[in-house]
Amino acid sequence: MGHVLLVEQKRSSSKLTPNQRAILKSLGLKGRGSKIVRKDLRATRGMLNHLQHIISVERLDQTEVEGKMKSVLAKGSGIKILGKGANS
Repeated sequence: MGHVLLVEQKRSSSKLTPNQRAILKSLGLKGRGSKIVRKDLRATRGMLNHLQHIISVERLDQTEVEGKMKSVLAKGSGIKILGKGANS
């Protein structure tokens, strides 16, 4: 069973460098309050390190995500599940 990262954008991207904005776009974060779920990989962690001042990250087991996602998706929060195999 793998681990996944639940990432939420906490602050605006208005004063970020172009490189940081490109990282936000590649992760799929579109604005304050947007959330994504990604596999816990070294490459993903490297991208998140560049944005540590505007995001919050929570590391979860795959089983925790499935339980959490059912309750969160029932509320309609708009979380994107990205990354190959994040659902399986």
